[in-house]
Amino acid sequence: MVLWRIRATVDDRPGYLSVLTASLALRGVNILTVQVHTTEAGAVDDFLVDAPDVVGEAELVAAVERGRGRDCWVARSEARGLVDQPTRVLGLATRLVRDPDATGEMLRALLGADEVTWRPAPAVPHGGVGAASMLVADPCGGAYE
Repeated sequence: MVLWRIRATVDDRPGYLSVLTASLALRGVNILTVQVHTTEAGAVDDFLVDAPDVVGEAELVAAVERGRGRDCWVARSEARGLVDQPTRVLGLATRLVRDPDATGEMLRALLGADEVTWRPAPAVPHGGVGAASMLVADPCGGAYE
């Protein structure tokens, strides 16, 4: 099975989302997450799906279009797509409020860094990004690398 991210616009009318999901189900696609964002053009549905290895991008687009979806975008995804990022970030922020000394640990978790170290020397005025590292100014002085 292969994870895919699918985004498509569907008319915001009763039953239209179910037509789209049924079209995906007919191809053996399992929907793991869905988010619906309403717009003037319709509901933009964002799916994370698990599809059989034999189902490729073109077949997923065709399934969406047969399911009344339009303006389809499809890309391969990873298991980390299953994590609700806003909830994850809010959780890290909550931990940081409770333990301000954990800033380095929270930055490591947020950025997926192997290591974050604090140094007393201030960062350049706005920090900086290099080929293999990032320098983030600490508002209390010093910097995180």
